[in-house]
Amino acid sequence: MGGPATDVGEERGTAGPERPDVTLIVPTHNRPDYLETALDSVIRQDWDSWECVVVDDGSDPPARIPDGEPRLRVIRHDRPLGPAAARNTGIRAARGRYIGFLDDDDLISPRRVRDAMEALRAHPDVNCHVGALVRSETPEAVDVSQPGPVTTEERMRARTPSVGQLTLRRDIVEEFDTDLRVGEDVDWWVRVEPAVVPVISATITYVVRLHGGERRGASDEARLEARLRAYRKNAAALPKRGAAKARQQERVASAAVAAGRAGL
Repeated sequence: MGGPATDVGEERGTAGPERPDVTLIVPTHNRPDYLETALDSVIRQDWDSWECVVVDDGSDPPARIPDGEPRLRVIRHDRPLGPAAARNTGIRAARGRYIGFLDDDDLISPRRVRDAMEALRAHPDVNCHVGALVRSETPEAVDVSQPGPVTTEERMRARTPSVGQLTLRRDIVEEFDTDLRVGEDVDWWVRVEPAVVPVISATITYVVRLHGGERRGASDEARLEARLRAYRKNAAALPKRGAAKARQQERVASAAVAAGRAGL
């Protein structure tokens, strides 16, 4: 599983808050235009106590962050190491009490940090906030003041939530498996989920931007191998969690069909 990332280069940006409420981690690779709008959505937060760690995974040219915002900083990998390694670099650098994630081609609502912190403070026995997620080809037109799709705890545990929906207390955040270039989020959730005590909100906090570019550069065969590896690696834990096991078997089966290996 993922050890310390190598080829981690310079860190740029000012110190920012010493102990913010939330660290938002943004891995990025060669998406300067999308990154600009993603970071703009971070800067627009109506809650002051946050920091944002942008992990530049070997972009060419190097990723840039806006000047004049002390809560933004960037750490650069000298070569691309993949999304799992990029998130791990952000986790290690995080100073926040809680950790959240944002993909460089997605957006968060202006109340994303506030909604998480208010819910977590109101429920001191929980360690994870789960916000609503929507997908849109025109994310700027999404009305985040309206309730999002209903998520129940049963559904959350049976399926794999987007990491962008989650704000997790630092001590339950596992590192991602750097051997997985696809499906690393599924493997991560299988390992994190047993420790999660959630508070679930209907408020839209995360907007997945649907666009023509690839969100993940992986073949059907690579996706199948990654899902098989994640399933086998976590097989011992899954029998006690029937819905989660069924969902992971379903994911392996769908990848096998796509890869032309339905008889696997």
